[in-house]
Amino acid sequence: MQEEGKGMQGRTVGIKRGNLTRFWKDAWVYQQPICEIAPVLFELCDQKEVTVEQVRSGEVTFTFRRWLPQDLRASWEHIRRDAYSFPLDAESDRILWLLEKKKKFSVKSVYNALTS
Repeated sequence: MQEEGKGMQGRTVGIKRGNLTRFWKDAWVYQQPICEIAPVLFELCDQKEVTVEQVRSGEVTFTFRRWLPQDLRASWEHIRRDAYSFPLDAESDRILWLLEKKKKFSVKSVYNALTS
């Protein structure tokens, strides 16, 4: 079972529009997913399963379970600023499979990863 907040092993996203990129759980604006960089903010956020496109289009507005103290609010504002300044494209995102040279999913690549 996948641990909440962690990415799926072997999967990454080639972000273009943000339609398949998970805001919190995929590495897109930073080298690591935002949920790993700011785990307390992730835990407090009510919208854990949203895409970058949903956030950037205004379809989703983030809310937190409690008031954020000054240090968390500053951290959130920094992440928000970086996220909104990240350049997006009109093309759809692509799911890439890191366990295969051609970046395409195969059962054989999963089997090899599990048995090695």
